Amino acid sequence: MIEWASSDVDRLFELATTQLDCISSDAREARAVRKSNEFIKLARDMEVESGLQVNNPGMFIGKRGANLRNLQKRTGTMVRQESTSKNWVVYYRNGDDLNIVNRSMRGW
Repeated sequence: MIEWASSDVDRLFELATTQLDCISSDAREARAVRKSNEFIKLARDMEVESGLQVNNPGMFIGKRGANLRNLQKRTGTMVRQESTSKNWVVYYRNGDDLNIVNRSMRGW
């Protein structure tokens, strides 16, 4: 049984290595630089609200982060959980966007 179950995943590392080899290091570096510049711009240009609480983090985040990604896309915000606590931080452009995020945090 163990041998049979392991046969489902025994090629995953080989597949991952092959996929990474297909992506050039230049492409990975360019993507990393682009993402870094995007986050720098957000952090520089936006207001910050910290210490926010979420009633039900699992529902707020959603399966694989789907709810959170959708909320960020709709509002143009960046929502992160503080690493050392259960508090959340929201980077936002205007009060309306922050209000939508706050209602979502309380609603879940």
